[in-house]
Amino acid sequence: MEFLDSLLLESWTLWVVGLAAVVCRLIARRMKIGKWSLLAIEDYLMIFALLNFTGVVVCINEVAKNGSNYLPPDVAANLTPEGEAQAIWGSKMTFVLEIFTLTATWTVKACLLLMYGRLTEGTSTRQRWGVRIVAAYCAVTYVLVTLMFVFYWCNPTYEYWRVPVKIMQCATYYNHMIFATACNISSDLMLLLVPIPLMIKIRLPRKRKIGLCCVFGLGVFNILAAVLNRYYNFSNPNSYVFLYWYVAEVGVAMCVGNLPLCWPVIRLALGSKGDTSNPSYPNTSYPDSSGRRMPQSRHTLTSKASLWAKLDDEDGRTELSREQGSEIELVGQNIPDLVKQPYQTEAEITTGRLRHGHNSGDHIVVVTKVDITSK
Repeated sequence: MEFLDSLLLESWTLWVVGLAAVVCRLIARRMKIGKWSLLAIEDYLMIFALLNFTGVVVCINEVAKNGSNYLPPDVAANLTPEGEAQAIWGSKMTFVLEIFTLTATWTVKACLLLMYGRLTEGTSTRQRWGVRIVAAYCAVTYVLVTLMFVFYWCNPTYEYWRVPVKIMQCATYYNHMIFATACNISSDLMLLLVPIPLMIKIRLPRKRKIGLCCVFGLGVFNILAAVLNRYYNFSNPNSYVFLYWYVAEVGVAMCVGNLPLCWPVIRLALGSKGDTSNPSYPNTSYPDSSGRRMPQSRHTLTSKASLWAKLDDEDGRTELSREQGSEIELVGQNIPDLVKQPYQTEAEITTGRLRHGHNSGDHIVVVTKVDITSK
């Protein structure tokens, strides 16, 4: 009973921590983009990962309460009908637990990759292709690990919940654990390597760069949790101590996947007065006075916007919407509000009626005032 109570408390505590990380992420994103409807696909994927994490916590406690076919042969042979029914149910929960764990873990990887994809926009082709290669590797490994678990390592699939078990692989998950751990750790290592070029190229004070390295280096703890999960699983046969590390592995992954996006909320909680509402991405081009698009420097991360700013809002790139427009206003000597500086461009935020007299709602109008005064 002590084990059940301890696992129940720890698992749901980690779930609350994961929930808090997701909520903090969503609040930070809302602070940056202004509308819930503008959340990016990775934000919804993180909610999906939280649902899978919930499934992990529920299944873990069901397995601890009912047991499974992961039993010594002599104990499994002497089970009562009631005990056998509980073991079958626990074995089914173990099977579902593994699916939830794989899905939650790889969904967090997908969220990180989408974030890295946005951070590397405007950088070198090599960096962008590096993110794509890692994304392809993660997608292939998830499909391969899941399909082999369901259909290959224990065949037919219903042997996973047979009591007493005939094929020990169906109770120990030994081959699956080795293969899944290899794919999981290798993909985590690749995810750790992706931000390194970004860290090298950005120009930030040493303290802030160290902070960034710590944020992106949180994946080390995820790898450590995965290793400990397998260690306790293999070193303590017929024991359920590994359940602690199952929930710990997914809980750490949830924190690792959300903390980089929680920076605006953390900064606000620490009392910083920095701006948390304006997008911070530099555009890859900008208009000159003649309206042509002029390219920025190739190394956009080393220019005005830092990677910290990009972490604040990885969707900061903005485009003119249909409600935005432009006007050209000619001014001369006989006009009172003459603008002496030619080719001055300014953005006016107008509400309600424009000077032309029609109602167009809230939008941005770019007014270009051209001085046509003869000299």
